[in-house]
Amino acid sequence: AAGREYRAPQTDTERAVAGLWAELLGVERVGLDDDFFELGGHSLLATQVISRVQQQLGTQVALRELFEATTLTRFCAQVDACHSQALNADTARRMAALLTDLEID
Repeated sequence: AAGREYRAPQTDTERAVAGLWAELLGVERVGLDDDFFELGGHSLLATQVISRVQQQLGTQVALRELFEATTLTRFCAQVDACHSQALNADTARRMAALLTDLEID
């Protein structure tokens, strides 16, 4: 937004999502403090963001996350949190399976 200093994306997630937003919103660049809806985003584009995050990053994020965390930095924190939760759930499933395999009658 006008008057705000541009802060470049730092993490892999931030760079990837910034690229998605820039492409979908038709803007040159997206900074950490940029707001999806202030840049011209709307609900239809939001669903496309969620779909692309799933396709390109392999992370399932609920649509409401973008409506609740509208800046790049906050949304990417949610993407990373969802990714971590999925990894933890997968690890827990694998551990349970290993423990089941180790059980002795």
